[in-house]
Amino acid sequence: MPSPLYLGIDVGTSATRVSLVGETGAQMASADYPTARDGAGHVEQDPVAWSGALATALRRTGADLRGVTAVGLCGQTPTLVPVDAAGVPVRPALTWCPPA
Repeated sequence: MPSPLYLGIDVGTSATRVSLVGETGAQMASADYPTARDGAGHVEQDPVAWSGALATALRRTGADLRGVTAVGLCGQTPTLVPVDAAGVPVRPALTWCPPA
């Protein structure tokens, strides 16, 4: 049986980053994919793009994710994502990050 892998995910305002760590704490793989705010000086992002950024970053690791036994997740707070009754975003997310 292969050693367990632990997956760390960081959904940030500039990129989504992932790291795979082995049982001893050694980093096995990592990757990221940029996420951009909606124009210079804006504090909005498309929340639907975050899942695409995550999928791309995971593919970029080139790792077999079937051995992942635990996932840690952190993200932007206090970012606001307005959603409808079904949980679908109704407008861009208002990030915590002040305008550049």
